Amino acid sequence: KLLTENVQLKLTTDPDAQVQTALNFAARRLQEIQTLIDAGQIVPEDLIGRYALEVNQANQFALNQPDNDATRLLAQMQRQLAIQTQVLDQIQARGSQQNEAILLQTRMMMQSQLQLVQTGLADPIQLRDLLQTRDQDRLCDGAAGCVNNPENTGEGDSQPWQSEDASAT
Repeated sequence: KLLTENVQLKLTTDPDAQVQTALNFAARRLQEIQTLIDAGQIVPEDLIGRYALEVNQANQFALNQPDNDATRLLAQMQRQLAIQTQVLDQIQARGSQQNEAILLQTRMMMQSQLQLVQTGLADPIQLRDLLQTRDQDRLCDGAAGCVNNPENTGEGDSQPWQSEDASAT
């Protein structure tokens, strides 16, 4: 099922449809969480991770558009995330103790995503910069040649995107 969703998302070229498709898949993950909780089962963390990935994809699709379009798409995301937050509230009200931590994690992730969307609505450029920095920090986490790595002293002529072998030639 996930493979089919990934292919469907990759084949979608219209920005509005990309955002909507990613949000629909995120809503599907939330429905799967609800089904597991209603059945008294434990929600696996990778399901929450998949939800977060799909919301992040929607965000990226929106931000890859010119500012006016990005703002419109982010407003659409804000509305859908607000609905998904209400669904999560209902899930939490019925949830068991065994899923309390994972539901709290999901709530915090949703709030974080809503804050990002609100930042983007106020200033899409600021959100693009923020996400680019966050992504670079994730890629650079522990990487020796990375500009954002605090262990990198900045000495030498190597470029952060080149390996040491490439800069020695």
